[in-house]
Amino acid sequence: MINLRKYLKTLYLKDVFYTSILAIIVTGLARYVSGREVMRDYFELVLLISIAMVSFLAVIAKRRLGEL
Repeated sequence: MINLRKYLKTLYLKDVFYTSILAIIVTGLARYVSGREVMRDYFELVLLISIAMVSFLAVIAKRRLGEL
């Protein structure tokens, strides 16, 4: 099990920056593609949660393998 406190101490700011830029781009694309108001909010929420989870797991996996 990964020690979360140790992970948060070694979290690079650029990982957070790139993740937020990617989330902003995908959210903008989701707003452009989906036209209906009700579906748009739900779609954006699902996209943001999935991007956050995938990026968090990717950074953890890279650190476990010693690539970063």
